[in-house]
Amino acid sequence: MLFTTVIFCTINLIIDFVFISIFPILSLLLQKPISIERLALNPPVMKKPIWIHAASVGEVNAVVPLLKELIKTGKDILVTTTSITGWQRVKDLGLEVDVHLLPIDVRLVISSFVKRVNPSMLLIVETEIWPNLLYCAVKRKVPIGWINARISKSTVVGFKFFSWVFKPIFSKVAFVNAQTGVDTHRFRKVGFKKVVQAGNLKFCLSLPMINKQRLKNRFGIMDNDFVIVWGSSRPGEEEIFVDIIPQLNEVIPNLKTAIVPRHLNRMEDVCKAMGPIPFTLFSKDKVSCYKHIAVDKMGVLNSLYSVCNIAIVGGSFTDFGGHNPLEPAFYCKPIIIGPYHYSCRGSVKALKKKKGIVISNKEKLLEDIIDLYNNEEKRVLLGENAKKTISENSQALEFSVNAVKSLLVL
Repeated sequence: MLFTTVIFCTINLIIDFVFISIFPILSLLLQKPISIERLALNPPVMKKPIWIHAASVGEVNAVVPLLKELIKTGKDILVTTTSITGWQRVKDLGLEVDVHLLPIDVRLVISSFVKRVNPSMLLIVETEIWPNLLYCAVKRKVPIGWINARISKSTVVGFKFFSWVFKPIFSKVAFVNAQTGVDTHRFRKVGFKKVVQAGNLKFCLSLPMINKQRLKNRFGIMDNDFVIVWGSSRPGEEEIFVDIIPQLNEVIPNLKTAIVPRHLNRMEDVCKAMGPIPFTLFSKDKVSCYKHIAVDKMGVLNSLYSVCNIAIVGGSFTDFGGHNPLEPAFYCKPIIIGPYHYSCRGSVKALKKKKGIVISNKEKLLEDIIDLYNNEEKRVLLGENAKKTISENSQALEFSVNAVKSLLVL
């Protein structure tokens, strides 16, 4: 342990020297609001907060149920993210938490941040490993827990190579709530002690119940209409859908569709892609008069999922890694996702195992949609299996809440 500490401190001294040398340039190169947070120049003033670090949007989305439960404890809560999009996502949630970009993992910076924040605990989401952050937390005797933890085979190899740095830190971690049995084994293999298989927090959704009739009136959806929603579409995917709509219209005379782009700043491109078919924007007054809608407003997707007959999850037919298929699953809907779903691999795998999702591609998408249209029993079964998948994985929230409360007692 002493040898490890000496080497670690020596490396940090070199990094500190380099950091001090380039600090003036670094502060100029980084955008002003970002540099202030990245360099820990304005740490939040809080009273021994529960500190949760979630790297980006996916990790933030996963811990939303836990955040809502922790707010009930009355403790201050700090959420740090690595990405700007993650930071914005926390802001958009409108929860009573403070959000801050994680300062760079240089000892001079991160140690100052940890000292001034003085957290009651540090909870890390999934696989974020920042050596100086962990070292400073251990040094200040801040309890550390891993929630919704996952670890890849390649990461295990990396940890083994640098075990002289990480093992003494990992042995001090209070708990690891791993997503799967494989993750549990891997975390134990690299030196974590208190590891349990807790499940995936992403399955612990708490989405609003929608007034479906009011929404149907808004969209002009009749009882015999067949509604397909393409959620979180990414570049190139609107064209895929628009290309097959004429053929779908021939088979499904009462078809209605809605495309909901992942990012609203793409609306101009979305409208160009929709050009060959008559469509309107969601924001227009006479939206109910149209069969095809492009949604130009945030916060509408889940409402549309609740009334659709088929949900197509975007970001998966072009190579963007896919988006969350559990949102339509929550509303018991049959789901189609494309081949590029590595960003939500765990969720898709669980849904596939329970026969709660159809994995398609742009060549067979038309065939898969028509197959579901012609087979109501199959649609119902897919939706029920998807909902069941969520229910069977819902214990992850209870595991996490209990683990955090055990640290609050300490």
